[in-house]
Amino acid sequence: MQPFLAGQPAGLPRDAQVVWFDERLLVVPLPRGKQARLVPEEIARAFSLPELRGALHYCFERSPEEIQEYFE
Repeated sequence: MQPFLAGQPAGLPRDAQVVWFDERLLVVPLPRGKQARLVPEEIARAFSLPELRGALHYCFERSPEEIQEYFE
């Protein structure tokens, strides 16, 4: 991944396994266990709500019904 500032490359490129870029979550093929750790962390980075991190970890790969129960 190449960091950008005002549309121009800024800094050195770095490898990333999970990146949220322009309304898309990009994930390289990874074992499920690694995805379960990295995907919620990447999504949580976009928000300034610390309590969201735990919810994201819980909800990863759960059914919509389980997620709804969690938030109720």
